[in-house]
Amino acid sequence: MIAILLGAASVGEAAAAPVEVATARHLAAGVRFGLMPPVLTVVELLARPVPHLTLGVFGMTIPDRSSLGAELLIETAQPGKSTPYLEASYLSYHDTRPRWERSQVGYVTVGYIWRSAIGLECQVGGGAMFILSEELAPCSQWFCASFMGPPTPPVFPTLDLALRFGFL
Repeated sequence: MIAILLGAASVGEAAAAPVEVATARHLAAGVRFGLMPPVLTVVELLARPVPHLTLGVFGMTIPDRSSLGAELLIETAQPGKSTPYLEASYLSYHDTRPRWERSQVGYVTVGYIWRSAIGLECQVGGGAMFILSEELAPCSQWFCASFMGPPTPPVFPTLDLALRFGFL
């Protein structure tokens, strides 16, 4: 009889315990790291207009060089929860120095986004980077490098790393 009463009390306590609900944050800002010129780091801004869909822009400008990109992420978990993801990105790079370059790159990655209760996000993934187009200055007599020419294929492995803070 006492065990039944104790069991009923523990059920009542469990029912009264507060339920923790993940906070969905619709905007996030931070930095991306990876194979992205000019300095392998770009600033990033994400928007989550509907559950499971994230749209973003990223870029960096330093003297004579700039990158601008866009991304689309599909997240599998409910908003506000840590989640696996699939991402497709596009990056345009322009270098106007004497040894100029213009490149268009596509990325397809999969990975995981860890989210904390305070809004911090850490994204880690991997996938493939596709050199879509590349324009280089004419080769000098001493040095010439291109990702597009043989024997190098226009597809490379890539890492996807980002640190962000979600808000709103």
